[in-house]
Amino acid sequence: MLLISLLATLAAWDLDTFHNRLAASKKIITEEELVRAHLLRLISVLILGVALPSIAFALQFDLKFWQVFLLGMLLLLGLSQVFVQLKRSNQ
Repeated sequence: MLLISLLATLAAWDLDTFHNRLAASKKIITEEELVRAHLLRLISVLILGVALPSIAFALQFDLKFWQVFLLGMLLLLGLSQVFVQLKRSNQ
């Protein structure tokens, strides 16, 4: 239940921010297409936001310390690559 309320809150915040950005724009030619694309993207993120934690809660693994350490290092490497790509795309 907490997961659903968290996702609903994030969706409401996202939609409010999107609405404010649309309202601040002076001229939007294809507003309906922008709204449809945004809603489709939001729905796909919400579905993943329910599906992935549900799968994670259903599965249980018995991991040793070195396996957890390796997964943590892989996570840090992946996050650093994401930040590098974001930095490149903003330049």
